[in-house]
Amino acid sequence: MNFGTVTYFGKDVNIYYPENITEAVINAITSGRIWETKLLKYYCDIIKDGDTVLDIGGYLGTHSIAFSHLVGTGMVYTFEPQPNIFKLLSKTIEESNLQNIKLYNNAVYNKNETIEFINTQTGKASIKHIRPRLKGDIIKVDAITIDSMNISNVKLVKIDVEKGEWAVLEGMHETILKYKPIIFLETFKTNNNFTKLNTFCNKYNYSFINIGGADFILK
Repeated sequence: MNFGTVTYFGKDVNIYYPENITEAVINAITSGRIWETKLLKYYCDIIKDGDTVLDIGGYLGTHSIAFSHLVGTGMVYTFEPQPNIFKLLSKTIEESNLQNIKLYNNAVYNKNETIEFINTQTGKASIKHIRPRLKGDIIKVDAITIDSMNISNVKLVKIDVEKGEWAVLEGMHETILKYKPIIFLETFKTNNNFTKLNTFCNKYNYSFINIGGADFILK
């Protein structure tokens, strides 16, 4: 079990990551760098003490750790379906005593059911029928909808789930209607996804901006 130490808001955090995996997130951790500082700048402007934030696709916790600091007396709900990654994430959160983070070893989807999931131990893991050509171990995971969680006063939602984002949004229809959260969405720039973005915004009276690459803010 490996870890790298990253400083968030003046506090050192040991972030655990899987062995024999090389990717950009882990490279940042081993170099002591905060992953996706571009997004962190937006989070700092939006999230206030007492807020509720959802981290859907938590992976190793690089966003959840920042959310924990920013919400203060609020709460972060983090969802990560890969079993080994979830253990590493849990160790990071427990050792850092981040008591305002609740962890769920679930995929987030548009139904509450058991689904087949491709476990890669990377940030590219995904639901099998969504990315059927992805290489990895096929496992069964329990999927849940955000609406079924009945989480109150949701201020911000970060969604990074490797092409499963539209199913996530379908499963949080009531949450969106009730709380109108700001949504940080990773989705590839394809004609199909731009059509879905426009349909979503028309349905919920949102607008979207692209802040670089595949990252969008919906509000």
